[in-house]
Amino acid sequence: AKLLSLVRWREGDERWEFLRHSQKNGAAVARSTLVNACVKDPGIFQTICELAKKAAAFGGKQHAQIFSLYVAVAVEAITLIGTNSTTRKRIVRTLTPYIAKGLTSKSAGYETANRIILSHLATKSSLDSKGVFVLMNAMTSSFDGLKNNPRGLSRKLQTVLCLCQTQGLDSLPAESVTRFLDVPGVTEGLEILSREYDHQALMKAILTTLSSAPKSFGFHLPKVSGFLSKVIKILPENLVDGFLSSLLAQAAALLSPDKGAWKTPKSFSALPLLLLSVDEHHSKKAAESLREISKDLARKAEGKEGGKPDDLKRAEALRLLLAPSRHALLTLTGPKKSGAPAPPA
Repeated sequence: AKLLSLVRWREGDERWEFLRHSQKNGAAVARSTLVNACVKDPGIFQTICELAKKAAAFGGKQHAQIFSLYVAVAVEAITLIGTNSTTRKRIVRTLTPYIAKGLTSKSAGYETANRIILSHLATKSSLDSKGVFVLMNAMTSSFDGLKNNPRGLSRKLQTVLCLCQTQGLDSLPAESVTRFLDVPGVTEGLEILSREYDHQALMKAILTTLSSAPKSFGFHLPKVSGFLSKVIKILPENLVDGFLSSLLAQAAALLSPDKGAWKTPKSFSALPLLLLSVDEHHSKKAAESLREISKDLARKAEGKEGGKPDDLKRAEALRLLLAPSRHALLTLTGPKKSGAPAPPA
């Protein structure tokens, strides 16, 4: 109220009319009044966003109140617009660049503020896939600043999990998954997350990306192996069934009936390692899933479900993947020039 009393208004500027009313009455501006103004005029909302961004540039805890105002106004605005698609799109369009930038900010207060806003936005809105991937990459790119800090990483992973759950993500950007493999402490952060939240959506998205990654993703197989050896053990049992069946189906499609060689070497990535890692920690489930897909391939081979003559051979090749000699696959360092290595005979 004291600050408002010092403001002199330009004639004809109606944008700030709601502030003039408070100035006349000598009263503080009600937050609901400010939120309504932001919803009606994106320029006012952008001013609040800019204020928080500039405060972050100067750093320090002295700007905590500005970050609190930014969060409060953004969250209440998102809640207020409800299902009004036109207004919601405008609000999302205004917020997205600030959130993407804020997620990588060195100002802890500003970074936390943007994670809170993003979680609320994701919960209340269906975001377009391109925007989700931009925000996901921004979120995971900030992992580097918390190397070997599992607790700090687990807080960031909560936001990643929220995006997976609310936006129904089946996979993640390859760039994001690379950071899961590269940044020390991420697997420990995932373990912390698994103890506190239902993390299935995130695990499924990560593993699906790894299992279906083309060679252009450039995943380093020893890193994949090390990552899997740590996280597969925290994979929920009820996720193992569907995930392992999916992996085996992918393997069946990629295996050539001739000596179990990979039919399409260029598509080879982490698939064998995923299969072996799941088998190591969930051997019973692996055996059950293998029996089911082998039966399915056998039925197709008999011509009951539009199968192919080679389906029985593919079933046998799948069994080789989980045979006693499977340890040979764990030494893979990537596809050889002559093609991807074949499963052990």
